[in-house]
Amino acid sequence: MTEDDAGGDTPPTLTAAGAPDGLEPPSPSGVSFDVAKTVGSSSLGWQRTQTWAASSEARFAPPPGYRVVVVDTKSCSRVRDLASLRRDLELARLFAETYLDRASSRPEGGRFPDDAQWMSALVMYGRAFGSSVRASERLTDDWLKDDERASHRFLLDMRNKFVAHAVNNFEHAVVVAYLADSAFERRNISRLGQMHAEILPVSEDRLLDLVGLCKRFVIHINRRLRAALSDVERELRALGLDEVYAMPDLAPPEIDLARVAKRRR
Repeated sequence: MTEDDAGGDTPPTLTAAGAPDGLEPPSPSGVSFDVAKTVGSSSLGWQRTQTWAASSEARFAPPPGYRVVVVDTKSCSRVRDLASLRRDLELARLFAETYLDRASSRPEGGRFPDDAQWMSALVMYGRAFGSSVRASERLTDDWLKDDERASHRFLLDMRNKFVAHAVNNFEHAVVVAYLADSAFERRNISRLGQMHAEILPVSEDRLLDLVGLCKRFVIHINRRLRAALSDVERELRALGLDEVYAMPDLAPPEIDLARVAKRRR
């Protein structure tokens, strides 16, 4: 199994040596952490192990013989933030790969609907590194190689200064005047107009860099997820089975469309 493979269908086991309230000793294999619940690529499409609709009718069915409860110990905020960061990068990779699959057949010049894919890839990539409510875990580039870090920062600037916000000189709008310039016509302003120019799609090499960086960061995140889940495990051991079994059953999240401008709780 590679570091970004899924952990399988068996629910994670939670065991501890000498834990209070009758928790079982650990098995030789230890605790199994299912840290990779999603997969995104142009060949596989987008799949999520559990998909919830944003409606009151959504339900979650646990595996036979299990209850699934919501855990909210001290380290859970790290797990939640890392899972959210990984989702951004998985989507960025999916959009970039989907665009690249069709890039060779794309006509040159102009704007086309599939530009939305590379733009979305940049937006989701940058989302993983911007300011947000995900304060428990942050991603940095200090562990990347020099060439990777240069590509990473270019992609962030492309996203932040061009795709998401109008800042740099990758687009230009100018006002023009057409002036009579002929020996047979007196000088005058014939008409006014405007012209707009912008960079055409980001290069395939840059998008391949993005895909590679997404893979690197997801592997990095999965390592950190395993460490955070180990801390959650220790916190649950300390609580004991009575408190763990008293935790609320998993239910679909409530999404309030009226709070579109509010920070999530």
